[in-house]
Amino acid sequence: MSRMVSFWLLVAIIVVLVIVLFKVMATFILPLFLAAVLVVIFNPFHRRVLAKLKNRRRIAAAATTGIILLIVLLPIGLLVGMAMLEGRQLFKQVDGASILRKVEETRERFGLSMPHQSEIRTLENQFLSLQTALNEADLIGNSDLEYVSIELAQVDRVARDFGGHLEYEWQSELVEDREYDLSKPSDTWQYFSAAIADARRSVDEYKEDSGSIDRVERTVARISSSFAEFKATLLGGRFKAGIIDLANPTPQEVSVYTEQFVDKARSSILSLGEATVEFVVKLLISGVVMILAVYFFLLDGSAMIDSVKKLTPLDDAHEEMLIEEFDRISRAVVLASLLSAVVQGILAGIGYYIAGLNAVFLLTLLTMLFALIPFFGTSLVWAPCCIYLYFFEGRMWPAILLAIFGVVVVSQIDNLIKPLVLHGQSNIHPLLALLSILGGISALGPIGILVGPMVVAFLQTLLKILRREILTMDRDGQTLAGET
Repeated sequence: MSRMVSFWLLVAIIVVLVIVLFKVMATFILPLFLAAVLVVIFNPFHRRVLAKLKNRRRIAAAATTGIILLIVLLPIGLLVGMAMLEGRQLFKQVDGASILRKVEETRERFGLSMPHQSEIRTLENQFLSLQTALNEADLIGNSDLEYVSIELAQVDRVARDFGGHLEYEWQSELVEDREYDLSKPSDTWQYFSAAIADARRSVDEYKEDSGSIDRVERTVARISSSFAEFKATLLGGRFKAGIIDLANPTPQEVSVYTEQFVDKARSSILSLGEATVEFVVKLLISGVVMILAVYFFLLDGSAMIDSVKKLTPLDDAHEEMLIEEFDRISRAVVLASLLSAVVQGILAGIGYYIAGLNAVFLLTLLTMLFALIPFFGTSLVWAPCCIYLYFFEGRMWPAILLAIFGVVVVSQIDNLIKPLVLHGQSNIHPLLALLSILGGISALGPIGILVGPMVVAFLQTLLKILRREILTMDRDGQTLAGET
């Protein structure tokens, strides 16, 4: 009994110390993990360096670490730095006036400008005021519709002013006393004008106690619906009217969107500025830790693994399976995926440069990052670029050629590089890979792109080990039962 108490007390102490150690080392888990991945990837190269230097382990580890620094970390740092400079410059160039000017040019180019926009928006605002007055009315006494009557008179006045501008255009089409042809803007306008007159009559009748509130509500509702019919016919149909509505936001909407964007950007910049020194210091410390970890992993990696294997209660065969799985997934996820992402980003960057886009380094970096996401990948970057070229800059052929290049070359090179790197090794199912990456990003941030698939792979391996152990226990149990 005392030995059991001592055993569980020892286990509890170990668990507490592991938790404390995790909290102490939490800041350095990411650089240590990246260092381990780099060591796995460059281990074959390190063995060749070690052989060339006649097994001088310290010099070979230092040489391999320096080469990793030159061919991996330095280019990544330069690319990120250039992308940040381009992003900062791009942010400075973007302001509300330039956005509105570009949107106006795009509307003109594609025929999405709204004729008589000021009058249409004014009337729509009046409809809102009219409906608000009707909703707020107590609807008990005659005086309760006074505000409704005032708002109706305002709608009538604005509509008459608007109609005066339209009469010159439709002089030959304005014919009284005939059936309305609701496919013509002139007839739908007359129908709308009649709806206003009908609403005013219904309000007057209600005030004289000869009408019902239901009739008032119906006639007021008919005003906005008849105006919607007019607007649809004026703009070329309901579908086109919807597109034109989206392309012509009201000044209030533009003001709200601009304020939201500016407030969010200002808060982000302020928080970034306050945390810049802390971020840079942490980044430098993490970089130094990662470089030192790479050196010591290359130098004493085998001895470290042997020490850990001796301390863990797992069977040696199971530990070897986990180590092999880490090696395999590191190559599959990191080497194959990152190499493919880098090649896709470089090719896409060439396409962006030829297409004449600005911020090429920023777009290249974004393409590399999104290339790590299965299914969608690089299209999340080059497709919006094609849309921007066509709709906002009016350059059709560069947009089409960039789209073809993105589909045929950038997106398909992934299917050529990964098989060459993996050499037929089994990989995680694409759907499971997508979910593990998205879940990893949500839980851990960008590093989740690497950690997510590794967690899934380790879980698969542990389940295989568990299944093997259960089968072994069953066989042993059956053997003992047979012997008895």
